[in-house]
Amino acid sequence: MSGIGFTAPFGFRVYTPDDWVIRFEYPDGTVVRKGVDGTVNRDDAVRVALRANSGSQIPENIDIRRRRDWDKVQG
Repeated sequence: MSGIGFTAPFGFRVYTPDDWVIRFEYPDGTVVRKGVDGTVNRDDAVRVALRANSGSQIPENIDIRRRRDWDKVQG
């Protein structure tokens, strides 16, 4: 199970500590976090998250880390 997400019996995706979390910060102060499967390489993870969060603004700051590393920063 490590390194990949899996789908729970209820149909939603369960993330693992190895998944990517990409944090976008926009000029208006809005912050959005997107999770991407950990099997995707780092550059593709950012592209996937940007595509899923397409809007009229361009993020002024992008931070990408593994889910387990975000937990260390938050705690």
